[in-house]
Amino acid sequence: SSRRSDIDLSDAALPIGPILEAAFREAVTEMALLTPERLFLRANDAMCRLLGRTEAELIGMAVEDVVHPDDRESVLAALDDARIWGRGLRADGAAIPMLVATTMLRGGTGEELCFFAQVLDAEASPSAPLPPGLEHQPVVDFSCDREGNLVGVSPVVQLFGWNPEELQSVVALDL
Repeated sequence: SSRRSDIDLSDAALPIGPILEAAFREAVTEMALLTPERLFLRANDAMCRLLGRTEAELIGMAVEDVVHPDDRESVLAALDDARIWGRGLRADGAAIPMLVATTMLRGGTGEELCFFAQVLDAEASPSAPLPPGLEHQPVVDFSCDREGNLVGVSPVVQLFGWNPEELQSVVALDL
């Protein structure tokens, strides 16, 4: 039998605040907390490196101040519970292709607390999904039902040796 060690985060004896703080701070993924008005509250070290700014410089800045002018409207429109491709701007003005995922964190009565933003630097990550404009590359496109079962799969999966019909109802995470 295999032995598995689980950490019970519901245990009140665990210092969950310091654990979450360390996870945020040390994450290799770019993360930030934004006010409902889209101003930076916090930025982890990875986000600061990506944008070429310190956390102190970012705090209070508006998201649009670090988004490429051509992408500002679409990024701002998609901030609430969305993923979008856009270009950020480093402090030196260089454009950074990125995938941005945001979620509005809400309090117990539904009030908006802050956005939790995660950024994938598409330039530095070989596992990044393809941005718009690279449609000539083979992309496996699929959709899932609420249980996570595949219900629609693009014919491109044939390049990987799969038949699209065989994948119907397969649990996406099993792939």
